[in-house]
Amino acid sequence: MASCGTITVVPAFDESSVTASCSVGSQEITPGGTVDVPVTVTNSNDNAAAYTVDVLVDGTRETSISGTVPGGNQTDDSVMLTFENTGSFGIDVSVSASPA
Repeated sequence: MASCGTITVVPAFDESSVTASCSVGSQEITPGGTVDVPVTVTNSNDNAAAYTVDVLVDGTRETSISGTVPGGNQTDDSVMLTFENTGSFGIDVSVSASPA
């Protein structure tokens, strides 16, 4: 018997191939001030993805944004956050995705 090779069947859509990032740097504002949080969603799948990005302040969801991003592309969005209390707050994003 002669071997012909190997065929690997992969999913048509991989949720982990959709990522989100944000950058606010290090900013100082006064109570009641707002900060624009730019968010970039990247889709490394061949097909379009529908996404929801949760914006977290100190690990708690503050707001969400949703949209679609074509396969092999990225899209930019942003959210405005207002802070009433003094202190330092960590900003993170978490993304979930499905085929569009």
